[in-house]
Amino acid sequence: MTTQTALKETSNVSNFSQKNTTLSPADELENIREDMKSLREDLASLTSVMTQLSTREMNRVAGNVADAGKELLDNTAEAGRKTIDRAESAVKERPLVYVGSAFGLGLLAAALLKRR
Repeated sequence: MTTQTALKETSNVSNFSQKNTTLSPADELENIREDMKSLREDLASLTSVMTQLSTREMNRVAGNVADAGKELLDNTAEAGRKTIDRAESAVKERPLVYVGSAFGLGLLAAALLKRR
């Protein structure tokens, strides 16, 4: 059901607004019932259309959020790979500095743990 077909257009004007003043109370009551039925149908159509539109909008927003999350994850992974590559390059350029640093940190940690 499309939006255009869901909102049916009626060429009838409400029976209440017609200029016929010779209606009996029973006829007036019937006209009011018909108007109420028409209003219920219109309300049901509007509710259906609003439900469809809100569902489409929620799906669109959910898709945008998912795309943004995926992009953020990809960017974070790429930044992590670049950081690891830079660290590997630095160690390859000056391996003795990093081995000596690791050894010194190990001695410091052992001294601190021995004190306790």
